[in-house]
Amino acid sequence: MLLGQVVWFVADTVRDDETVAVDTASADGRGSGDSITVPDGSPVVLDQLAVQDGVEAAAKAATTMFARDWETYDHGVGEATDLMTAAFAEEYRATTDDVKQEFVAKKTRVEVQVVAQGVVRANDSELEALIFLNQYIFRGNGKDAKTVITPYRAMLTMVHTDQGWFVDDVQTK
Repeated sequence: MLLGQVVWFVADTVRDDETVAVDTASADGRGSGDSITVPDGSPVVLDQLAVQDGVEAAAKAATTMFARDWETYDHGVGEATDLMTAAFAEEYRATTDDVKQEFVAKKTRVEVQVVAQGVVRANDSELEALIFLNQYIFRGNGKDAKTVITPYRAMLTMVHTDQGWFVDDVQTK
């Protein structure tokens, strides 16, 4: 039994030295194209608490990023960008600025509920989290009000800094 554990430990230590770069670009060619370096055969090399912190930060960020209210639109965008790296916040803000006028004109409110979350791969400084969401879109008021519920998933690339985990990329489907 002890010999088996020693063999496993040595094999695991050797695998830790054999790292591979995993391309984080999505299948359709979009995405950061950056890579998270992890050992071959071990897509997660963080301890459980660090992974849990990163995935929880991703779920919180997804809720903040994808939820919005037409009456407090700019405030919502500001709260979301506080959870992002500077480069990604700039890209996100450009996207939200493009849709703001229509969003406000239609009196749209979006609520988001995270229904599942998990880590895909992680190392000491980066983490990819897969978040499953239900998005509730409310448009208009009174008898003309419409509600649409849409389930979807988001892959968030998170980077770890001295201030915690921040969103560096998002891919949705």
